[in-house]
Amino acid sequence: MRRATAGLGGLLALAGLALGGCTTIIYVDRHDGGAAAQSDGGGGKGLCAPCETHDDCGGPDDYCLRNNNTDEVFCAVTCQGGACPDGFTCVHISGSGIEADQCVPTTGSCADTPVPTGCAPACGANETCQDGSCVPTGGCNPACGANETCQNGTCVPAGGCNPACQSGQTCQNGTCVPTGGCNPACQGGQVCQNGTCVTPAPYEAELQHCVDVINQYRATNGRPPYTRSAAIEAYAAEGAQYDSQHGSAHGHFMATQGGGVAWAENEIPGWDMSFGNGSVMGVIDEGLQMMWDEGPAAATTTT
Repeated sequence: MRRATAGLGGLLALAGLALGGCTTIIYVDRHDGGAAAQSDGGGGKGLCAPCETHDDCGGPDDYCLRNNNTDEVFCAVTCQGGACPDGFTCVHISGSGIEADQCVPTTGSCADTPVPTGCAPACGANETCQDGSCVPTGGCNPACGANETCQNGTCVPAGGCNPACQSGQTCQNGTCVPTGGCNPACQGGQVCQNGTCVTPAPYEAELQHCVDVINQYRATNGRPPYTRSAAIEAYAAEGAQYDSQHGSAHGHFMATQGGGVAWAENEIPGWDMSFGNGSVMGVIDEGLQMMWDEGPAAATTTT
């Protein structure tokens, strides 16, 4: 634990550091009041970072110092076995009850001294060195702004992914998942539709199979796949029931003018379960094959 005395009255003499004249560094502490204050640890700023109090700087033995000749204020760091990074010198400072060895710029100024990319002192457990400062592993320095999230030491838009997702993947909640997949994974009998976990509707497997088979046919002509639409599926289910009850192909579609969700409609005739080997899956397969075999509608020419 280090002691920081309020005010600017304590003079800390630099021992044996020639800075082009008699240069004194006094420590800076902006705590209110005149009594001694205690500090349990640093604010994470690295060597030569700007500071206002000792609390801003890296660890409990790192101090916020000021060059008394230039008024430049910066964070120093404790010397490691008397050693400092290149461009820095270990000096002993004393005063107001503080006795400490600190690394300071050999020139006396951080402005003309390259700051090492490493961290001194070395980062502790669960910390990572970023831009000369120890930050929590996975944390970001500087801190992320509004609407940003820290991922792997980099600020990305909230909900974004770092590294960026690859082709065929989509970013969901900060994680790359297969496009159309869900994160977190669906639980308890739910199924993933367009990135959202939903409770499966009746004939869920058959509905998915229908879209899958259509997309297989489309792929043979180089067409992009369709995705499922809850609105269109609900409209189609209503239309199938209506047309079955009324015995009229496309009757529901024509009566509702597409219901605001559809521009056209294909409909398997009123087959019973004798088609498709007695299964709904089989009816879908045979019905779609029938439509595919019919081919596109004949082109018409208006003169």
